[in-house]
Amino acid sequence: MKNLLKVLAIGTMLAAATVMVGCGGDKKEDPPKKPATTATTQAKTENKAKTPLPPAGPNWKYYYAIKGLEDTHEITPEVQAIVDKLYPKIKLHPDAKGKLTNNTSKLYKKGMIAYDFKGNDETYDSKKRFKDEKGRTFGCLNYWGITVFADPETKKLKEYEFYHYIQDEKNPLGKKIIVESGKL
Repeated sequence: MKNLLKVLAIGTMLAAATVMVGCGGDKKEDPPKKPATTATTQAKTENKAKTPLPPAGPNWKYYYAIKGLEDTHEITPEVQAIVDKLYPKIKLHPDAKGKLTNNTSKLYKKGMIAYDFKGNDETYDSKKRFKDEKGRTFGCLNYWGITVFADPETKKLKEYEFYHYIQDEKNPLGKKIIVESGKL
């Protein structure tokens, strides 16, 4: 009789455990998804219809997230001339395939449009990690940059910066070295 009570007690405990874990209950099915309304579909279609970008320059490409001219400012011939003038001084990483990346956006810096071109330098290593004196981990971030500032209303160029940004073991917080700058 004792053995029978033990077997019943163990069976009851197993049944209770399976119910608590959810191994034997009814599975709730997700309700079927409703198709999108026509207003939602129409809004999505309108969002996709952005003004396409003009072709990239001979020594730069658009940043992958820029979808149309609504996301950036069109590169004027004057800006292209400055990039062409400074480009021969840059030594890019082989992964860059000889092109800078245009990171220009609708954001303003110093109350001006900032046409921003960047490219990893020849010492860039995405796998390289180092720690500063506080123990924070950083990655190697070495790149060349050309930034051209223009007036937002007239699009007239105001100034430019050509710089080399270095973040490595010697400079864990990063250091921006201005190679050339000037007023236009």
